[in-house]
Amino acid sequence: MDKRVIFVHILTKTQKIFIITLTIGYILFSIICILTSVYVPYNLFVQDKSLNGTKLIHLKETLDDIEDSLLNEKKLIIEHEDETFSYNVSEVGIFSNKEQIEADILAIYDKNFLITMHSFLEIFLNSKKYSLNYKIHEDLFLENIRDIDKVRLGQPINAEFEYIDGKVTIIQEVNGTEVDKEKLIGVIANSKIDSGHLVLELPFKDVVPEITSHELAQMGINEIIGEFTTVFNPNLTNRTNNLILSTGAINGKILAPGEIFSFNETVGQRTIESGYKASPIYVGDTIRDGVGGGICQVSSTIYNAVLLADLKVIERRNHSLTVPYVQLSRDATVSWGTVDFKFKNNTDNYIYIYGNIENNQLTIELHGTNSEKTTVLTSERLSTISPKTTYIYDKQLSPGKEIIVSRGTPGYTSRLIKETYIDDELILREVISTDRYLPTTTIIRRGR
Repeated sequence: MDKRVIFVHILTKTQKIFIITLTIGYILFSIICILTSVYVPYNLFVQDKSLNGTKLIHLKETLDDIEDSLLNEKKLIIEHEDETFSYNVSEVGIFSNKEQIEADILAIYDKNFLITMHSFLEIFLNSKKYSLNYKIHEDLFLENIRDIDKVRLGQPINAEFEYIDGKVTIIQEVNGTEVDKEKLIGVIANSKIDSGHLVLELPFKDVVPEITSHELAQMGINEIIGEFTTVFNPNLTNRTNNLILSTGAINGKILAPGEIFSFNETVGQRTIESGYKASPIYVGDTIRDGVGGGICQVSSTIYNAVLLADLKVIERRNHSLTVPYVQLSRDATVSWGTVDFKFKNNTDNYIYIYGNIENNQLTIELHGTNSEKTTVLTSERLSTISPKTTYIYDKQLSPGKEIIVSRGTPGYTSRLIKETYIDDELILREVISTDRYLPTTTIIRRGR
């Protein structure tokens, strides 16, 4: 008789049951092992779609299909008032978080099989549901929605200084508005994918101007620190035109602490193309027409305001001849490319230059933060230089008869004294400059 048969016959009933149970358990365990390694957990849902029976190797494909069914032909519709912008979500870099969901599902499969079994059992007893959310490729998205930049929005307006009723006043800034693309991306990224199109209102945000009233208030432009006025003949229309242009170029100029003001750089080259006209200028001891003639009255007016404000003069030269609008040694000539007038803002605050022409008066005001100082300027004539005389002989005149063609003017040497006071006490007396002005020649026609 076969020994195996004898062995079976001699097993007790209990032993037979144990062996059968063990065999069945092994078979079930093997089946579970196969299921947990081949299929995704039972009772797992993505976007309300059951993944029961889905093999692990087909998970990515299944998630792709779910995404396609939701995003295929889906539109992103952005609305603003009566404007609508429509895009295919797949064309503007919008996709789903399917990769994250796939990673989360794969994470269920632990190296420790018992942990994996526990996770499978937990999902079986308590279903696990995933929802697809939007994700955005930001660079691609922003590149493809540029047409929303066409929406007309208010531009920010900087705060600025304006001269009103004798005072430099701060005009408040106005905030602008722009499309808040970061918020738009955030709204999309936090939206769950559903069966409908993605419809959003275009979000906006305030844009603060580069220059605010608070910043201007910190500049210390509070009051007049120096001013001077000269007069001119408005009937000299070409000269008046030049005064208006050059004064306008200076008006509103702001100097930071330590900054140097250059008349030539601020006003620019005086040309016919820029609107300047021919008017008398000084060349040595003669007077002739030149484009931009007369603007030295502007530089001289600024010069006096600068001295009265106790600012530092960097470059200044007197005219070759005397001028009628300021006293001796209180003028400052300029010439493009050769002679400039410069001064430095040697205060701790900003300076605002106000220039104005009204009727026959040219006024320059320097606004900043006033010091306790008071400045007094005194022009002193040191000597007089008599004019020379030149005769032109004219046969048409009777012998000895003389006709004055042009009467010469004397020249001078002079100096400017500056006295600085604090509370009426003299703290400094200095010579600002010593200057020489040429005489002009008297021309007489004389008969022979």
